[in-house]
Amino acid sequence: MSSWAGSACWCLKTSFHLLHHSQIPGMAACGNYDIGKGCTKNFDPICGTDDVLYGNECLLCVQNMQRHTNVRIKNRGKCQEPSPRSRTA
Repeated sequence: MSSWAGSACWCLKTSFHLLHHSQIPGMAACGNYDIGKGCTKNFDPICGTDDVLYGNECLLCVQNMQRHTNVRIKNRGKCQEPSPRSRTA
């Protein structure tokens, strides 16, 4: 029984490590952007879990990097009630 438990644990760890950040619900796919070059000005609104409206996913990633935060995607599109510090393109 102990060998099965060890195997199950290994499988869970392996499965977890195979997930890409973009596959984790709400996680921004920041690896898709060259943040050092900046973000495009394409307006593709993202509502963050901080209830801030970001002009696009890249801008959310930049804010996370600059502020050392882990704001996730609450929903794509506008926030229900945007925060006064909302970010647009």
